[in-house]
Amino acid sequence: MCVQEEGRLVQEMSKGTLTVTHNNGKKEKKEKKHIPPIAKIKKESTCFSYKKKGHMKKNCYKYKTWLGKKGYSFSFVSFEYNMIDIIHDTWWIDSGSTIHISKTMKGFSSQRQPSKGENFIYSGNHMCSLVVVIGTSRLVLEMGFVLELNNVFYIPEFSRNLISVSRLIPFGFTINFNTSGFDLLFKSTVVGNGVLNDSFFKINLYFI
Repeated sequence: MCVQEEGRLVQEMSKGTLTVTHNNGKKEKKEKKHIPPIAKIKKESTCFSYKKKGHMKKNCYKYKTWLGKKGYSFSFVSFEYNMIDIIHDTWWIDSGSTIHISKTMKGFSSQRQPSKGENFIYSGNHMCSLVVVIGTSRLVLEMGFVLELNNVFYIPEFSRNLISVSRLIPFGFTINFNTSGFDLLFKSTVVGNGVLNDSFFKINLYFI
């Protein structure tokens, strides 16, 4: 009986692990435990510059430095807007964007081809976007003031037209934000305003 039992145990070893306990030498208790399946190991990406796993190329300082030496400079915006469906005629104030961005060429009074260092921009999620042209856009605000934006980057894949706060300040503009919206001032005079819409600030325009 012992020989038969040992043979049976050997055959079942491939299916699971057996734990045998003795109760005062009278009875044997057998408990079968199943071995959990081995999880698949996910292969991590390797950086081309540092050859390190998990170090993505888009976050690599060495790669960005190399691009800078080659003459490729990048501008940044604080959010990614290309996944949101927004009316193309609306314009939004963005304090994190370093450039003005338009998804349409409507209102462009002039345009030029981007230089070598202006071909691409990066969003806050490191998504790279192609710049088609750069121009000057004229916006008629609700209060009648004509806001002229210089060096507007035309990027069709974006879903919001962005007005960069940092690009307005050097020209004498000031923006006072509040809980419901904001006021746009030019040399201490209020020339426009906007509302807080879905956690973003939309400037009020004059539409015929």
